[in-house]
Amino acid sequence: MDGHEVSLKQFQDYKIIMIVNVASACGTIDEIKQFLNQIWVNFPVFNKIDVNGENASPLFQWLRNNSECSESDFPFGGAVGSFLANTYKKYYLGIDPNTNNIPWNFAKFVVYDQGTKIKYFNPKVNPENIEPFIQQILGIQQSHNKDEI
Repeated sequence: MDGHEVSLKQFQDYKIIMIVNVASACGTIDEIKQFLNQIWVNFPVFNKIDVNGENASPLFQWLRNNSECSESDFPFGGAVGSFLANTYKKYYLGIDPNTNNIPWNFAKFVVYDQGTKIKYFNPKVNPENIEPFIQQILGIQQSHNKDEI
């Protein structure tokens, strides 16, 4: 949160990274830093940036344009596939199919396979519900008892 650019190369050895937009209404950078210091955050936090529109950061442009859900995700081609993909984006993922804009807060992107795959999760998806997906990518046997994890 010091205003310097950060290269994603520093995360290249991670099997998975999760990128979440959280700060659209959280106050100034100083207020955010003060809050984060109070709750002992133990993950990287970066400056506020635009995630949508013509001023969107290159990172969020890349995430939005390369995450799942295109016509090829459906068994139908052409207009039917396009309609299904756009309907899925709009009503399930909360993404505007005309602009690829994401909801402002708590949209989550899981980046894996050395940055070649991106899975988008709607802001309404609880992070606990993402855990099975992450465990699958990491090859971790899922436990039915949360105390065993």
